Amino acid sequence: LLSLHNVDGLGIGSIHTSINNNSNCSCPQYVTVDHHHRIITTDSYDHSVKVFSRQGDLLRQFGHDDLSVICDPRGVVSDSAGNIIVSDWGGNRVKMFSPDGVFIEDILTAEHVQNPWGIAVSHNGLIALTEQKLNSSPALKMFV
Repeated sequence: LLSLHNVDGLGIGSIHTSINNNSNCSCPQYVTVDHHHRIITTDSYDHSVKVFSRQGDLLRQFGHDDLSVICDPRGVVSDSAGNIIVSDWGGNRVKMFSPDGVFIEDILTAEHVQNPWGIAVSHNGLIALTEQKLNSSPALKMFV
């Protein structure tokens, strides 16, 4: 269950999750809200990104049909243009998608990151991310 709260902490809604129902989140990992108030979450169980209205209606999902697009999504953010940026832990990449979920490009590849996890993007494009490597110390990296 993803619970929705206002800035005062008052519960205003929820999104139900279920492993057996692909229209919802089976294993939500990270969540962000874009400037259109859409709720965007990564789902590691079905290797996808899901976009919900603030009422909890599924608007779209992407990545689940093609593991070459998203292998194991973790962190997610939305930039000032509404693009969706996903840290793909299993794919050793940071990927950018349009607001409609169309793949744009790999903005960071295995040359720069290994097992990217959490991610943040500033208003001027600075990217900060954490790496969670197996059997190794975590790292924090920043890119301009």
